[in-house]
Amino acid sequence: MDTTDDARTRPGPVRRWLARACAAFALGVAVWLAFGALWRHDPADASRLGGWLAFASLCSQTFAFHAGVFVLLAGVVALTARARRAAVLLALLLVPTLGARAVTHVPPDPGAPDGPGLTVFSANLLYGRADEANLLAQIEAADPDLILFQEYTPLSASYERRLRDRYPHRVVLAREDAFGQAVFSRVPFTREPEVWRGPPGSVIPLIACEVVSDAGRVAVWNVHTLPPIGWRNTVAQRAMVAWIAGRADATMSGPDAPDGLIVAGDFNAPYATNHLRELRAAGLREAHRDAGLGPGATWPRLWWKRHFPGIRLDHAMHAGSLRAAHASVGADFGSDHRPVIARFVREPR
Repeated sequence: MDTTDDARTRPGPVRRWLARACAAFALGVAVWLAFGALWRHDPADASRLGGWLAFASLCSQTFAFHAGVFVLLAGVVALTARARRAAVLLALLLVPTLGARAVTHVPPDPGAPDGPGLTVFSANLLYGRADEANLLAQIEAADPDLILFQEYTPLSASYERRLRDRYPHRVVLAREDAFGQAVFSRVPFTREPEVWRGPPGSVIPLIACEVVSDAGRVAVWNVHTLPPIGWRNTVAQRAMVAWIAGRADATMSGPDAPDGLIVAGDFNAPYATNHLRELRAAGLREAHRDAGLGPGATWPRLWWKRHFPGIRLDHAMHAGSLRAAHASVGADFGSDHRPVIARFVREPR
């Protein structure tokens, strides 16, 4: 027996340690992704434990792509260490992580042709401190029928003067905190806009209005939910999401249902996560998933965080007879969010 050859082929302690570390990392990521996909938080559960579990599930699904970057690096290490089993498992984990974002670059089904319809422009103004001239130029280029602003403060008052001629119909709720809102419309409201306060105990407003356009009679809601920072905010956000879903279902199934419903704004969570599953169950589809191209990341856009892969927290959702004909993300304008633009047409009968 040639013991020298055996010694040469036997992995050394460093390679053995790397192989075990890669296998443990792969197993940990697999468990983390499975937890995020399978966990279902009850919006009525306001407990600390329930809130933290919901937050952990949201993080798992939100940052799957970011985890995939580390999975790819670990796969290179596993190949270097000749840890074949770990490398295979890591390669499989690239499918739900990096692969999920790669799919967004597939051109969408053209569906209904673009034409007369309703275009919505939604933007978070960062407490009214974003670059007004930049944003107004983007609005000019997009030429929307409705403009939805979140984080509308007294600093934002000049928008009312600058947009008055082209958007004579408006409802403004300026606040000093992050939850001021405004809606500017080129077409008149069919009824007096309302300010809803969400579920019991919530102080977060939602402006609800209705217009008639080439897309029919359409209800439009401006949404800004709490950011899921800590368990309390996560619980409050989940309750708000469930409440919006309930109102959407009741609106579209009621005797005076409009032709369509648009729910747009800063949801502080990606559309496909379990965090927003009630909205999907209520029949709300996301314009970017139907008619957009690429990941459509809207956040974060400031400071050092802008160098990391972004996520889409801002959405234009729709229900009823509407179909998304176009969806895109605007350019940076000094806010930590990018705006979203979506054009909706009526489904052919």
